[in-house]
Amino acid sequence: MFIIIDNYDSFTANLVHAFAELKLPYFDKAKVIQNDDPKLLALATNKDLKAVCLSSGFNRPGNTGFCKQFLSSLPNNIPVLGIGLGHHILADFSGATLIPQIMHGRQVFVSHDGESLFRGISPKMVAGLYTSFKINSDNNPEFECIASSEKFPCLALAYKKRPWFGIQFNPESVLTPQGGRILKNFAEFSLQIQNNKTPYLLNEQKNNLETTELKERSVPVPINEILEQLARGQNLAEDTAYQVFSRLMDGELSNTQAATLLLALRMKGETPSELFQAMNCVLDRSVEIPHKDKIIKETVIDIVGTGGDGHSSFNCSTGTALILAGMGHKVLKHGNRSVSSRCGSADVLEVLGIPLNLPPEDIYPRLQKDKFVFLFAPLFHPTFKNVMPIRRELGIRTMFNILGPLVNPARPPYYMIGVPNPELLPLLAGALSLDGHSQGAVICGCGSYDELTPIGPAQVIFVEGSKMQAQVLDPKAYGFKPCTHEDLKVTDPEQAAQVLKELLQGKGPKAMQDMLAFNVGLALHILNRSKAITVCMQEAKDAVKSSVGKKFISNNTK
Repeated sequence: MFIIIDNYDSFTANLVHAFAELKLPYFDKAKVIQNDDPKLLALATNKDLKAVCLSSGFNRPGNTGFCKQFLSSLPNNIPVLGIGLGHHILADFSGATLIPQIMHGRQVFVSHDGESLFRGISPKMVAGLYTSFKINSDNNPEFECIASSEKFPCLALAYKKRPWFGIQFNPESVLTPQGGRILKNFAEFSLQIQNNKTPYLLNEQKNNLETTELKERSVPVPINEILEQLARGQNLAEDTAYQVFSRLMDGELSNTQAATLLLALRMKGETPSELFQAMNCVLDRSVEIPHKDKIIKETVIDIVGTGGDGHSSFNCSTGTALILAGMGHKVLKHGNRSVSSRCGSADVLEVLGIPLNLPPEDIYPRLQKDKFVFLFAPLFHPTFKNVMPIRRELGIRTMFNILGPLVNPARPPYYMIGVPNPELLPLLAGALSLDGHSQGAVICGCGSYDELTPIGPAQVIFVEGSKMQAQVLDPKAYGFKPCTHEDLKVTDPEQAAQVLKELLQGKGPKAMQDMLAFNVGLALHILNRSKAITVCMQEAKDAVKSSVGKKFISNNTK
């Protein structure tokens, strides 16, 4: 039996549904009982009781019915998860005090220990808070804090001598994209304890003893089993995906195994969850950028495409980024040299004289000064060296074409990502939405370009946190005349750089000017969704004509 003690909270029904979706024994049929129901006390010693959840609510721990008496009667081996007010109840039970700290319906960045409740959870996790208090946990002998945020030093707790956990945030909320995984971790942990597979250990014992679960996780899933699973068209579980991508990035797979993995994923069809785990794996190994916490809070955007559309068009995403910077918007562009096209962003920027090798400590000051910084991917992802030769030899689109736009090591909060195939739209948008805190758009231009083009209507999926919305953008609606593929082509980096210089001076072919303005307009709309897109498009046209990029280029190439 699994019970949820309802602290008279409107989210309790959502919590019941979230546990039911796990489809795990006991947790799929939660028994809900209110905190002041006299029957609650008898349940504490019921032999069928497997686990308990204390719901959130809007009260103090002292005004939660029989909760304290229930916990006093509960056997030490029964797992408990406290959420929100339930978190406060567990803290209060140990003698901790509460301090007023109001934050309702807000997302926060969460730092955590990566264990127990947070096993398999991204270190870039965000969560939704609905609270009026925070816990004063200084030197509490009963529990340890296992997660925190900027204003909440004890965002999650774990008792040392009992399998009791508390989390301040609401995992069932849409503001906590990875909340379902936290509930699953608790449920699986509870079942293992009740089946005597995982004895609960004191935190201070963890350095000396290993639980069955830890032993199992220390043994990697054999690569042949993973490849067989993919060959059968089966998706990878989150843990397995993160594990195999870690081995790939760390060079533990042979070239044959690595190439087979990438091909098998493409043939099966990558899922947003697999891509998200690959993203986390790469970011966990990226070079740390100072002041990243400040960048996350500012209005900073990355304009990037996956490449691989095969059209050899001019570097529109690079031009878009420079025009935006010329308008005063901050752009942190993450990119590389060409792999599957004639000219990558790094190739053309190098010809223009823009530095590709800024040290990490210079990035934030340079961004404040010039509004544009280019992050050359190989410098910030040293483990890419284990993948790039394989990707070059394959010469076709792999997960790493798709992954590149998602792994900007500076983690700007806004993105405009282009893909050359409309089938990739929900894949990248889905992975971006799992991140939970990003805003942006994933686009596919008419004619299978990874940028908007005047050729015809483009498909777009807007992402705001965990929400996604599809839309079609027709260039005719904004006054852009149709063009052909030939109107947008360049032959080499030198011509690409020359064309880009002309466009940044308000000159160049009309079709390319229109394409540039079309993309700048969408970027402006991403940065300010409350501004009508028609207004953004007009501002973009004016910016392209007024050569704001020329001034920027001249300032950066002296």
